[in-house]
Amino acid sequence: MLKNPNIGDRVKWINQSWRGTILELQGQRARVLLNDGFEEWEQISKLTSENEIIDLDKIHDSKNEITHIESRPLKISEIDLHIENLFVHWKKIPKEKILEMQIQAFQEEFHACYRNSDELIVIHGKGSGILKENILRILQEQKQISYEAMQDGKYKHAAIKICFHKT
Repeated sequence: MLKNPNIGDRVKWINQSWRGTILELQGQRARVLLNDGFEEWEQISKLTSENEIIDLDKIHDSKNEITHIESRPLKISEIDLHIENLFVHWKKIPKEKILEMQIQAFQEEFHACYRNSDELIVIHGKGSGILKENILRILQEQKQISYEAMQDGKYKHAAIKICFHKT
């Protein structure tokens, strides 16, 4: 556990792999600038010095019992932006409108998931890359998210995983 925290201290979470630098202290909470550039408020009791080695078996509560660390399951949403998955009568849509409609569907799902999910998997397909480029351009302007191309598994270069970092 972190004792006598100060602004500028390098810290890590006890039960996660996140690391960062303390920017602000308020009561028993610290605002931490994560290594990925995002900021997160956290209880000081859940932080430790970055160099401290943590043995989870030795973390005890006041009754000298092992503290039980629980995590809730992640809320993961998924949207497939292939036009045939978005609209029933997609063949009637003019080709010059398809990309615009895919981007609109992505933005609507992104904003809904930002409020209600932890992660969003966006399936853009392997095509010519125009849809993927447009999505990446939109994501570069967003704050409190991180994203990565999904290289392995069932998506194999055809999807992007977005993680929402809510404060």
